[in-house]
Amino acid sequence: MHRPPLSPCYPPFTLATPHPIEFPATGQQGVTEDGHNGLSRV
Repeated sequence: MHRPPLSPCYPPFTLATPHPIEFPATGQQGVTEDGHNGLSRV
């Protein structure tokens, strides 16, 4: 109950920890889908 799946618990978890969650989650998926989050990852 500490770290559920990133898919269903993405929005709720992001609000609590937007730094550690948004960086790896958005950086990896964003770069592959949009390519705009590439700056965030770098």
